[in-house]
Amino acid sequence: MLLAINRGLGIMPAHSMVSYPDLVRKYAKIPEDEAVGMAIAVGYIDKNAEINDSKFIPARVPFEKNLQIN
Repeated sequence: MLLAINRGLGIMPAHSMVSYPDLVRKYAKIPEDEAVGMAIAVGYIDKNAEINDSKFIPARVPFEKNLQIN
């Protein structure tokens, strides 16, 4: 997901997809013997859509503050 964002794509984890495994299997052609754990929507962001206004996008903590290598 981070790579997609880094490449200018928008992503949306869709955990609710597990509530509809039969539909997901049908359209994604997933065999019955495989489980659907989650889905991730990937695409280009419509910068003109109101929901994509910067006021709705949370600030991110710098990567260096989240990683410590000893």
